[in-house]
Amino acid sequence: TYDIPEKFKPYITIKNNKTGFEAVFRYLCYSDQLIINDFLDDYFAEQDAKFEKVKTAGVDILSREDRKEYEDYTRKRLMYFTLALNYCSVVSLEGQDLSELSLAEKFQICNENPQLNSSVITILNEKQSKQRFGIKPEVRMKNPITGEICLRRFPFRVSSILQACILYRPAWSDDGAVDSSEYIVE
Repeated sequence: TYDIPEKFKPYITIKNNKTGFEAVFRYLCYSDQLIINDFLDDYFAEQDAKFEKVKTAGVDILSREDRKEYEDYTRKRLMYFTLALNYCSVVSLEGQDLSELSLAEKFQICNENPQLNSSVITILNEKQSKQRFGIKPEVRMKNPITGEICLRRFPFRVSSILQACILYRPAWSDDGAVDSSEYIVE
């Protein structure tokens, strides 16, 4: 693993000098997956129950109208996952302390702020992906073709791991389902 730098900042501050916008984020951590899953399960409980049979029987059992509704539901659930992944790490927004709020409360506040847009999220994701602590990106592994040990790059970004976790639930899971230049970053 990488050593944690002596001048490590646990927070990412993004400011827009033109508008005065400021948001502070913490780095994502592995437990965020549980928080995000609980939030999504609570928010989509009614629709999850409605489409429970699709997990085992597939979408072919649905009528055309229900299939459209199911596709809209899966699209919305994925969009909410992406938003929740970003909002989960918000510590403060425009001077308002959000650190002790639930993800549902953060989600509502962040969703209502038009300045917390894709430009800010892109900057946040870039900063998080450049983190230099934790697991090193090169892994020793056996080459399946030659059988020799070699080094391969593997991106151990927390956001990538969380996305992989939400998209794939192993067989042992509960339900068994497989489921910009205006900004300154400190």
